[in-house]
Formats: sequence, C-alpha cells, structure tokens
Amino acid sequence: MSNKRDYYEVLGIKKNATEKEIKSAYRKLAMQYHPDKNKESGAEEKMKEINEAYEVLSDPQKRTNYDNYGHEGVSGQAGFGGFSGFGGRGFASDFGDIFENIFGGMGFGGSRKSRNRQIKGEDYQINKTITFMESIHGTEFTEKLDKYELCLHCNGSGAESSNDIETCSTCSGSGVQKVKMRTIIGEIINNEPCKSCKSTGKIIKKKCSNCHGNAYIKSEKKVTIKTPKGTATGKVITVKGYGGPGLNGGEPGDLYIVLNVNPSKNYTREGMDIYLDLKIGFIDLLQEKEIDIPSVHGAFKYKLKHNLKLNTYIPFKGYGVQSSTYSGTYYVKFILDMPDIKRSELKKLIEVSKDFEDKTTEKEVESILKEK
Repeated sequence: MSNKRDYYEVLGIKKNATEKEIKSAYRKLAMQYHPDKNKESGAEEKMKEINEAYEVLSDPQKRTNYDNYGHEGVSGQAGFGGFSGFGGRGFASDFGDIFENIFGGMGFGGSRKSRNRQIKGEDYQINKTITFMESIHGTEFTEKLDKYELCLHCNGSGAESSNDIETCSTCSGSGVQKVKMRTIIGEIINNEPCKSCKSTGKIIKKKCSNCHGNAYIKSEKKVTIKTPKGTATGKVITVKGYGGPGLNGGEPGDLYIVLNVNPSKNYTREGMDIYLDLKIGFIDLLQEKEIDIPSVHGAFKYKLKHNLKLNTYIPFKGYGVQSSTYSGTYYVKFILDMPDIKRSELKKLIEVSKDFEDKTTEKEVESILKEK
C-alpha cells in the first residue's frame, strides 16, 4: 500500500476540481515552494510532491487511472512527461509555461543554458479498438506510425553547416527579450520570448538541404504492437520514440496507445471474472446429459443433474480472465423454463423423453463458441 499523500490533498483541491482550478492551485503552490524563491529546508521535496501531483491530475487519462485505482493506477507513469494527445502539449511543456509566466519577469527563466538545452519531444496518443476475445487472449496488430529521427546531415542543428549559424543579435543569444512595461506601480522590465530567433538564441542563415531546417527527418514505419492477455479498456501501451520531434537535438517523444475493448455478444466481464447466461434444453436436463459448457478458453464437459440450481450463477474457478499472475472465475447461469412436474410422473416422463431429441443446448453452445 502506498504511503504517498493523496494528490488532491497535495494541491489543496476537491476531487471534482476543473482543469482551470488544478492549474491555478499548482501556480499558487509553485510560487510558494519553488527552490528559487523558497530557501527553507524541505521546500525542494515539497515542490517535487507538488509536481508529481500536478503531472497526474492535469492529464485526463492519468487522472482517471488515479481516481479508479489510486497511486497504483499511475505507478510508473508519473515522471515521464505526460500525454499530450489529450489536448495539451505534455507536462514538461505546461510546466515550463507556468514557470515562464511566474518567473519570466523576475530574472528566473531566461538563461542561455536553459534555452539551448535538449528537450524531449511531446508525447502523442492514439486510440485502438480490439475485440473482446482479443482482449482475453492477447493480440498483435500493425500500425503505420510517423518516426522522427535526428537529421544526420546537420546533427540536428537545422543549418547546412556550422558556419551558417550565428548568435541572434536581438537577444544576444539568450532567447528572450527584455521589454519595458508601464504598470500602476511604475515601469517594470519583463522577459518575453525573442521573436527574431523564436527563443532559440540562434539565427540560421542557410537551412540544411536534407531536413530543410527542421532538424529531424520524418518517415513512416510499420510497427507491430502486442497486447497482453487479460487486457481491459483503458490499458495504455507505450511505443518509445514515436512521439513528436525533440528540440535542440532532444530525443523524440513517445506514443501512447489507449485500448478500447468492444463488448462481447455473449459474455460479460467484471474485473478478472466472466459471466455467461446459458440456455439449456429441458430434455437434456431431464435425461441428466453431459453437455459442453462454452468459455473464452474453449468448451469443457459438465454433467447436468436434476437438482441443478437454475437462474443462479455457478462458479467455475480458473475459467475467467487469465493474466501472467492471476486467473479469474467463470460464472455460468443455467436458464430453463421448467414445467411443474409431479415426482410420481417424473420417471414416466424420463422414459417417454428418450424418444425425443432436444437441440436447444447444442445450438446455444455452438453459437457462443463461434465468437471471435
């Protein structure tokens, strides 16, 4: 069990907080605890906790996983930068925007070193729908994906040669411009992104002939993606390096594939358990036949008895959803319109029924087993 504090508690917000309220709470706490402003002991650790909470709650998919499963639902996800395909540009970019706004005019965010650092590309998201049976057994599919690779001709500089790069004269290579602004408290100087060099601090006189100044080469590649058995809706598969291009030679972002499982025509899944309503023939039950019970793992034999509990789910352990560490339970409800028969007449009816054939159970089983 995790010892981490509740993320909503960390940011001081309610569980139904809007995106705007989450960002507002984060800004306020960042101003208070950022190490550049707060030198007190523990401020840095507090800021890390705030960052982690914001990274999860500002991302719709991570927030949903956290709301459903707590810290275990986002373990291994916090810290990789966030999904950007949900409408934003990723946590790292959002984080930078917030601190640019907070500290931009106060001397905290305009160094040449930070402007030229390598930045990982944004993460992308796509949705993929698979069938119920594919989710149970695992599957693989091929997708055509865009791949951004560093241009080898210019090594990611975007220039034809090193001689074609010069320092921006507007910002002197800092990537920011100092702009005077008049306010009610007087004139202040604010840092704004340099428009001449687009905040890079550099001017390219001649663009690379291979990548045309983009620093990356885009190509389409076929990628085979495998899903594990027991997959459920909301499962996220990470494809490393298939996100957006990085900045200043940074590595590409990642691609997150969010799986959606189509419902089954016959089975119902709840967690790792599976439920089935199975119609059986009256004659089959009367003659206590051995029937095939269909399951997602194939059919298995079952001997019908006169005292069979009807319209009640009977458990069959190990026939539910299976993963590498756990097997769920399969629950079958036998449905039969049983006529009112006196015990004295039962033996006679059994004898007479031998001349009749009932295909109800057989047809039901065959229909269920055909599901792909």
